[in-house]
Amino acid sequence: MNDVSLTNPASVSSGFAFLQGDWQLTKQLGVVAGLRYDLTNTYGSKLNPSLGLQYKIIPTLTFKAGAGTGFKAPDFKSRYLVFYNPAANYLVIGNEVLRQTLNQLQAQGQISEIRQFLLNQLDQNLQAERSTSLNLSLEWKPKENIKVEAGIFHHALRNQINSIQVATGSGNRNIYTYQNLPEAVNKGIDVSFSISPLKNLELSAGYQYLIAKDLSVIDSIKTGHYPYNQNIHDPATGNSYAPKPSDYWGIENRSRHMANFKAFYNYRPWDASLNIRVNYRGKYPFGDRNGNHFIDRYDTFVNGFFMFNAAFEKKLMKQHLSIRLTADNILNYTDRLMPGQPGRVLLAGLTYRLYKD
Repeated sequence: MNDVSLTNPASVSSGFAFLQGDWQLTKQLGVVAGLRYDLTNTYGSKLNPSLGLQYKIIPTLTFKAGAGTGFKAPDFKSRYLVFYNPAANYLVIGNEVLRQTLNQLQAQGQISEIRQFLLNQLDQNLQAERSTSLNLSLEWKPKENIKVEAGIFHHALRNQINSIQVATGSGNRNIYTYQNLPEAVNKGIDVSFSISPLKNLELSAGYQYLIAKDLSVIDSIKTGHYPYNQNIHDPATGNSYAPKPSDYWGIENRSRHMANFKAFYNYRPWDASLNIRVNYRGKYPFGDRNGNHFIDRYDTFVNGFFMFNAAFEKKLMKQHLSIRLTADNILNYTDRLMPGQPGRVLLAGLTYRLYKD
């Protein structure tokens, strides 16, 4: 790749092969198995199996189980790209050009603060991410127009590639890069519900509870290794106390609670449709405020918020022409701790399809 936005990139080659089989062993039991082989010139190769089962307990109730491994090599963006978003005022620097880029910015007087401890941790190339996943769920369909599904998941990750703020630039510009988390876990529950109460009307909702933690931080707190053995400071009372594993909240930019609601209505006599979406994201960690290098309840969090979006589409000329109006973030919600979140966005578009009637 030769791109002016990349700084001294190396040559990266990758390829993969994929094989999947689907068997209906009995009337109740179905199996899906797969193999994926990934090959890179920088990070070696990996063979990843996967297996999924579906078993009908009764005609309206189905048990599902899935397990598999994964492999994700760092891409050009996470390694070399230096990208600035002027609208949201943030800068993203690839891991392998991080120190030299920060040195240049500092020499130009564009840096106000660097998380030096984190920078020292990041002074090595990214490693490939590997994962092992397990999912279990139950699907209930009491009627053709009603479906309820609930499940649990557990994803164990080694060298998870995670974005993190490493510095602050002049004008409160946030500067991000990428790091490996040695041993991370994402686990929780998923619940979804869909119903079609009227003809051409579809309603759906979902909820997720997520625990996302770096297990190496928990181990370091238990053993008292620096820097995770520093006291936790409560800014409200001024008290300090020794940290416990339960004080560790989790990985930055991960919400414990997320929910969504969607309503879709298609009015066929007018060839028109309306789509309304409401998303909720619970509070999530923004950064370490008290200097103990892990997230605890006294650090800086982004408040939970709702996001309202809607889209209207009208088809004309025997469905050849489509007019689409979209409104994202209708209530114009913004937060200074969400540099990538724009305010209200209104879009209008036309699409014309060429085909024989």
